[in-house]
Amino acid sequence: MKCTIIGAGSWGTALGQVLSENGHETRLFSLSQADADRINQKHENFEYLPGVQLHEKLSCSTNLAQTLAGAEIIVLAVPSKGLTSCLRELKPYYTGQPIVLASKGWNASDFSPLSSLITEKLGAVPIIVLSGASHAEEVVKHQPTKVVLASSNKERREKIKNLFHNKRFKCEESEDIVGVQLMGAFKNIIALACGISDGLKYGTNTKALILTEGIQEISKIGSSLKIKPETRKSSAGIGDLYVTCSSVLSRNRNAGRLLAEGHSKAEITGGLINMVAESLYLTEAIAKFLATTNEAFPLLDMIIKIVEYNTPAQKAFDLFLESS
Repeated sequence: MKCTIIGAGSWGTALGQVLSENGHETRLFSLSQADADRINQKHENFEYLPGVQLHEKLSCSTNLAQTLAGAEIIVLAVPSKGLTSCLRELKPYYTGQPIVLASKGWNASDFSPLSSLITEKLGAVPIIVLSGASHAEEVVKHQPTKVVLASSNKERREKIKNLFHNKRFKCEESEDIVGVQLMGAFKNIIALACGISDGLKYGTNTKALILTEGIQEISKIGSSLKIKPETRKSSAGIGDLYVTCSSVLSRNRNAGRLLAEGHSKAEITGGLINMVAESLYLTEAIAKFLATTNEAFPLLDMIIKIVEYNTPAQKAFDLFLESS
């Protein structure tokens, strides 16, 4: 099958590697000609996955029309902040193929799942959400990984599962398209808090406290969106939460550590981390959400104080401990 992946960062490239190794003709779309040339000529993504030999049939282009020509599925693997512009560029070439949403984030403009943004820009298109505990750096090394494919359409889920699934990259199915996206977005916020704890030199007891409170607060939001309880227990739920909060590869955890060390949101998003920390693009929307609810969200409130209002991390953390 011919597959197109829009986004040639670490995650898009890792998914391209999985599809190519499974025997599918796969093309990446990149905004960087230099990155595309290196992938095509050297079979390596030096910028995001240095040292990893990519499949010889995985190609990359900066020409979107060329990349999409003949595509039978389209995978979106761009940072959430770039999804609107991505969909705008995609629309003239889109011909109704299934769209696999591999971006993790939340629509900050109206506090809704990213799938709703796709529907808004492209209409009622077939969407399958791919999410779960899956660092790209480990996927390309064939370390056993499980993700979740979410869609209300069973036939569609099975079709996409057949593309990605292999003995090292397992895929489980879910009907909970909103719940899977919620967990994929908000685990980044909890990881940010764990990183703040790291920066304040706290240990595993404190991380356990953060995780416990974080799960409770996600569950509150999830209840209002009617997400399924089993989603929280899946690879897209507790699995992804564990990976993102514990791994040294976690860019959101690293962003939290930098915040605790005194760096601002602007500094971190401006280049202190080479890759996108999705949590920092969600905090403004969370601040607006907190202003509209009477429910208590002590952990989210702490994060907003630090990220959006530049409250010293220790002061905000102490206030969190008093209220949680």
